[in-house]
Amino acid sequence: MSLVSQTLSGVDTKISNTPESLGCQAKTAPACSFSASGGHRPLTFISYMIIISTQKSNSIYAAYKNVKNAGKNKGALPVPLHIRNASTGLMKDLGYGKDYKYAHDYKGAYTTQEYLPKKLKGSRFYFPSERGYEKKIKE
Repeated sequence: MSLVSQTLSGVDTKISNTPESLGCQAKTAPACSFSASGGHRPLTFISYMIIISTQKSNSIYAAYKNVKNAGKNKGALPVPLHIRNASTGLMKDLGYGKDYKYAHDYKGAYTTQEYLPKKLKGSRFYFPSERGYEKKIKE
């Protein structure tokens, strides 16, 4: 990883509240590695400005913590049969993939199908904030 990549990754990008700010980091670091000595500075500065000017949120960190706690409390749980890949006849006979709903076959590419193990059914781990792009996600 280049020094620029390391620097950009430490600039609060993990909690930036827009997809554009994360894409900015992903695009800038490789571009800087091709720049002549010092030529990366304007790119780096622009990236910093985009990233630090976005609204911030710790909702992803909180969701990760919620998932981690669920894992500690519930232990290893089986993947629901309907989302398992039936790559053999035996797996199909055992019910792998049965009743799977392919989201793109539904209006808006969305289905209410449950993907969590039974012991976690109905659990919610991510709670978007009222700020920035998360406000759109919450809608």
